Amino acid sequence: MGSQLCHHCGASLLADAQFCSSCDTPIDVTASAPSSSPDTGDTPIADNPNTESFGWAVLGFFIPVAGLILWLTWRETRPEGSKMARNGFIAFIAVSLLAGLLLFSVTRSVIDDSSLTYPYHEQTAGCGKQTIPRSLWGAWYTTENVTEGGASKIYVGANVLRVEYRYPKSMGQPSQVFEVLLSTVDCVVYQRHDDDFFEGGTYSVADGVLTLYTEDPFGETVQADYSVDDGVLVETGGASETRAYRDTTSQGAAAMELFDQLA
Repeated sequence: MGSQLCHHCGASLLADAQFCSSCDTPIDVTASAPSSSPDTGDTPIADNPNTESFGWAVLGFFIPVAGLILWLTWRETRPEGSKMARNGFIAFIAVSLLAGLLLFSVTRSVIDDSSLTYPYHEQTAGCGKQTIPRSLWGAWYTTENVTEGGASKIYVGANVLRVEYRYPKSMGQPSQVFEVLLSTVDCVVYQRHDDDFFEGGTYSVADGVLTLYTEDPFGETVQADYSVDDGVLVETGGASETRAYRDTTSQGAAAMELFDQLA
């Protein structure tokens, strides 16, 4: 009996061989055995089924380094296996990128007013993730406790509080801006007075009340509480109290109009 030939590449096969020594194709005994039918001169060509396992793709996904190596080393000798390993490796890269983007978007600190520029935007988590209660969010206007016809606007966001005081031009006094950013990392308050940034105290949030603990020029701790009472923002500090209103109320609309005129 003549030697058997590989139905894939045509190389001679060793007796009792299970794989072709030339192309590693499994030997189909029934396909390689001589036919008992008369020889018509036409050699039948056997189909080449995809014998590579999907397991190479799984390997490439969970062990991407192995997937990359198999992809590169099998490109000529085992193209189907190379494709499987490549697909697993690429799937790993795609999933890793999506997971990284999702993690970045979740952990990024949220600042309500994008015009505020602090060097602490990326601080997140910790400190119980305390933020200013939603009931305080928005713009509030007042003319109380503002000298000689001035007006002020209090803007409150998730972790930002900004107070701007405006005065009549006759006073010759420029507007004053006071801003605080509440760091949810360590409950520290970062302040800005006009163009000066500095760490300036701590804060706490409880029962819908925001409490700031800051230091005055004499080194004494000053406590200021912000809460909403019957639709009015109440700022309490020491013996003084300031009430600010929405522009949808008559008091707030009048204060907002005056505030805009003083710009």
